[in-house]
Amino acid sequence: MPAYNVEKYIGEAIESILSQSLADWELIIIDDCSTDNTEDVVNKYITQYPQIKLLKRKQNSGGCRLPRFDGILAAKGEFVCPVDSDDLLEKDYLLKLYNRQQETNSTLVLGRMVICDENGRSLNLMTPLDDFNFSTIESGKEACKKTIGGWKIALNGLLAETLYYKNYIQSVYHDNCNFGFADEIDHRRILLGAKDVAYVDACYFYRQFPNSIIHMTSVKFFDRLKMIDILYNFVKNEFNGDKSVMSDMEYEYIGTVSTCQRTYLIHRKNYSLNERKLITKQIKQCFRQIKKNNMRGRTHKQEIATSCYLMFLLTSHLEQLMKR
Repeated sequence: MPAYNVEKYIGEAIESILSQSLADWELIIIDDCSTDNTEDVVNKYITQYPQIKLLKRKQNSGGCRLPRFDGILAAKGEFVCPVDSDDLLEKDYLLKLYNRQQETNSTLVLGRMVICDENGRSLNLMTPLDDFNFSTIESGKEACKKTIGGWKIALNGLLAETLYYKNYIQSVYHDNCNFGFADEIDHRRILLGAKDVAYVDACYFYRQFPNSIIHMTSVKFFDRLKMIDILYNFVKNEFNGDKSVMSDMEYEYIGTVSTCQRTYLIHRKNYSLNERKLITKQIKQCFRQIKKNNMRGRTHKQEIATSCYLMFLLTSHLEQLMKR
């Protein structure tokens, strides 16, 4: 459980672990140099529950990726389950995942992610959807396909064989991918390398905040562009012969770039001059990728992206004229 400035929520997250019907667990919390009272909240639990451990990073990592990796590398159990410090698990969550793993001997077991608001109330949004067949057992590559062009399965709170996850971490720990949305890449790679993936209807409650990186208009929002470029090359390398998957990937790529274009055009006044230069450079690079690979996706969404891009270029040109 990575933690950074979550004094308001981490107690609830810990309580949801303590209330699990599966009693044989160890909780490793990794404090990423919090500046609030997160550590004090955790220490109150540590004094009562010896199975809760606290690791403290010497330097803030800028995201949850490396703290999560540090925790998994320190794990002693046969299986690991990453949980965010502001999320919650249903009472039988770990037991359901563990029993499913024992039943199927799968490398990974995935549950259901339920989206909640800041107060933990369900927003009636979930992945997978109600009609998903949780008796499915499939290869990691087939499971990976379900994440391209839109997430049809959820990897939040996955159960993984510890040795498998540790081997993956050791291969990527120093790859300089520690930016926003890096999970989007890690999760696909973890799926692809898995021998098999099983599913179980167990609820992981994912708390979504209005000011999270997904919604805010800081320059970090545009880390999506780094992510989608890496992801496209990954999918092209692994699924190049699969026209359906590549069509879905192109659809996701064009959609992501279009979203970033619109966000920039609406909020560009909020960014510094250097940030504008960086963002516009990234958008132009992605559009060149669209043109170079003749991306079209599931529909003619390329035409929509082109129109948005022309508006983006026009706005950038007008900004330059106004400065003169």
